[in-house]
Amino acid sequence: MSEPLLSSLDLFRRTFRIYRGHFKLFLRLSILGPAFAFAVRLLYLGLTFSPARVPSASPIHAIESAIAIATALMLFAGIAISSVATVNPIASILRQEALPLSPCRVFRVRPWRIVRIVLSVFFRAFFSGILFMILGIVALALAAALGYNSRMEAGAIGYACGGISFFAAVLVFIAIYIRYAVAVQACIVEDLPTNSALRRSALFAAPARARIAALYAVFLILCGLLAFVFAAPSLLLHTRPAAFQLSTAIATFLATALAAPVATIGLTLIYFDGRLHDPSSALQADQYSRKFTSMST
Repeated sequence: MSEPLLSSLDLFRRTFRIYRGHFKLFLRLSILGPAFAFAVRLLYLGLTFSPARVPSASPIHAIESAIAIATALMLFAGIAISSVATVNPIASILRQEALPLSPCRVFRVRPWRIVRIVLSVFFRAFFSGILFMILGIVALALAAALGYNSRMEAGAIGYACGGISFFAAVLVFIAIYIRYAVAVQACIVEDLPTNSALRRSALFAAPARARIAALYAVFLILCGLLAFVFAAPSLLLHTRPAAFQLSTAIATFLATALAAPVATIGLTLIYFDGRLHDPSSALQADQYSRKFTSMST
């Protein structure tokens, strides 16, 4: 595969140009995903601040933990749902075709394929991270067995093993999400089954790892900045925990909805850029290359 046309600067310039030119459409489509995560967050808050909430010994905490995990899953699923909703409009822009008038018209792929992609990538990342955490615990146990039993030594070894294993787990988690970053795009555009879409993503993401990492970083920074701006008024509610948590949840929802198109548009551009340089997709090159060239001028 030859050197991709899109540099990091070109990627961000074209991403924000498309978003700015079709702001209302992508904002409307991007709300679909974060709304699901927001609904789960509301359920979690309702359970946490319910008047019927009982002391910590109650099984209610197990339910809260399960809902917290479900919220994390829904955040990842939300990005995938936003990708499903935005990929076809972006493809239409690149092909210079008419854009869909309704968000419902962009769902042309079997939803269970998207669900399998989301779950497959999440569990690959999760269990790979857990493996490194287990290795850190084993290293700590071995150190203790070899005679490092004083409090100070055990604490130092524990922090070192825990820190290294956690850092390695985070790196593996990020690497897996970078590897499969455009699986949803491949599934939608090429109508591929789950495993084929994952392999396609690995092929296209290999020469674009730095750009995908930069795109994720910009997305997270935008989410953080927007959430801070939207959540600033909630500081007035710090004495009322329920209202404070609700306002921050709303701020997170708005921030994610506004920032999500940056990720989905950028990843879709990376996908089409990879497809232009894939020999098996040579027949598709002309209909996209003219648009890529015109967008750079």
